[in-house]
Amino acid sequence: MTTHDHLTPSRPELLEPAHGVSLAMYALVARRMASRGYDPSASDEIAEDLGISPPTWQLARKEWDRRLSGDPAVAAEFSHHYKHPLR
Repeated sequence: MTTHDHLTPSRPELLEPAHGVSLAMYALVARRMASRGYDPSASDEIAEDLGISPPTWQLARKEWDRRLSGDPAVAAEFSHHYKHPLR
């Protein structure tokens, strides 16, 4: 699988959902957090509004943060989803 910037992740599974949360959904939560001044305490509420339970969100957030910091292709894909959100 290639990303929108034509980078290939070191391991394709890095773009698979983390704890059921896709990278596109993770980016949507991040984008909505921007409208709240990136207040970390808002992320649980935003995720819950999108149908993600707070415990699931916390696990997914940690995993996506790890993947984003470890692979430039994942970061490029996140950037695409952040700029072009699901909804």
